[in-house]
Amino acid sequence: MVVHTSILFPLLGLRVLFADPETGWIEEVMSPYIGGILARNLLPLVIGIPIVTSGLFLSA
Repeated sequence: MVVHTSILFPLLGLRVLFADPETGWIEEVMSPYIGGILARNLLPLVIGIPIVTSGLFLSA
């Protein structure tokens, strides 16, 4: 896959998710309640931990 394609596909997915924040699971993430706060706090970990662990696995 070409580099610009591999960068633009996730960006397109994010654009689709944020197109209408009043529907779907983005509504839960943007919620002012405890579930939304917890989701916003855990989202960087959910994205970052697999990247870091795969990098460690590949470097070993």
